Amino acid sequence: MNKLRNAIRVTAADGLSDYFVRLYKDFGIEDKFLAETFSEIERLSAEITTAIMQDRVKSSLVEKDKARDGEIRKLNALLKGYAVFPSAEKRECAKRLLAVFKKYGLKITSENYSSKSSLIESMLEDFSREQEKNDAVSLDGVAELIQALRNAEDDFYKANDEFVCGRALKNESAYSIKGRLVRTINEKLVPYLSAMSIADNASYGNFAQNVERQIKKLNSAVPRKKSPPQ
Repeated sequence: MNKLRNAIRVTAADGLSDYFVRLYKDFGIEDKFLAETFSEIERLSAEITTAIMQDRVKSSLVEKDKARDGEIRKLNALLKGYAVFPSAEKRECAKRLLAVFKKYGLKITSENYSSKSSLIESMLEDFSREQEKNDAVSLDGVAELIQALRNAEDDFYKANDEFVCGRALKNESAYSIKGRLVRTINEKLVPYLSAMSIADNASYGNFAQNVERQIKKLNSAVPRKKSPPQ
């Protein structure tokens, strides 16, 4: 039987492990070694699924952080534009709001996640005062941008909560777990099925063929490394 290539994608390894577990349960083979091996595969499958989800949450967290940075930059640009507006009334409104914004400035976009959240909350609280609220309403688009920043910060909070909860369940990367899963399949499952399908083809042959067929399918999807030019 062919062994599984270590270069398969993490998501492919996750799907393969789920398939193998279902296949084993469908065949219902009573075998102590297989039972122990598939118990290990099922555990690794659950771990890699959790790790993949956590990696996706982390990626989402980065995007949510970029979104709130974007709202901060847009608010800065709009207020600066109004600060040189022909209307004296609008200029004064903009200057008061810009004075509030400058207490925090664009530099907060380079702060770490928690510090940035604290500063954004403080800035939003300042903008919620009566004078600042009235000034924002007087300038088209400003109140909407302040609300957009509020929404972006709320979205970041939700993503961060998911990340913190998931991190408590994840001890290693999805890539690392994939390596252990591939080793279990290659060093335990494949050699055992190869031997047992020869010794007792009636009981193990069809099951082994299904396992090998899926391994070949995934291996064929992995790009081959190009040989270096001679």
